[in-house]
This record gives sequence, C-alpha cells and structure tokens, in this order.
Amino acid sequence: MKLSKEIRKNLLDLKYTEYSQYLNTSIVVCLTFLIGILVTMLTQKLNVGDLRILSIILVSGGFIVIIGLFIFNFKRRMILIVKEIRNLDKTSL
Repeated sequence: MKLSKEIRKNLLDLKYTEYSQYLNTSIVVCLTFLIGILVTMLTQKLNVGDLRILSIILVSGGFIVIIGLFIFNFKRRMILIVKEIRNLDKTSL
C-alpha cells in the first residue's frame, strides 16, 4: 500500500516533533547537570580532590558525552526529515 504525499508528510511531521522533544529534553538534562556541578564547585561543597567524588564526576561526565552524542544524532535526523519533507513538496509541484 502506497501512502499519499499528505499522509507521508504528516508522518514525517510527527517524527520531527518526536525528535524535537528528545532534543529539548536532552539539552535540559545536560544543562541542569552542568549548572548543578558548577554551583557546587563555586560554593566549594564539592571537593574534587576526593577520589570517590572525582570518580562520580567522571562517570557523570561520560553520561554527558553520551547525551551530547544523542543531541547531535537527534539534530542530524531532524535535518534529514526536513530535507525529505522538502523533497515531497518539490515532487508535488
């Protein structure tokens, strides 16, 4: 069964919205973590000389890197969806 261009465009719009929500959530989580770490370091409540704290920061930094990779992946997919929607619009002319 072949989908009409309008249905295909609506499905792509829904997918774009889904990735947009993922992107925004990832950015909020990343910034919240970074602001929290920055505030605790500025108020000197976090002693980075302690090995346990340093290991927690390193593991958390790994999660930040993973979230960053997700952010780039979501952004790339959103760009591809926009290109596909534009191609659908061009073929309908």
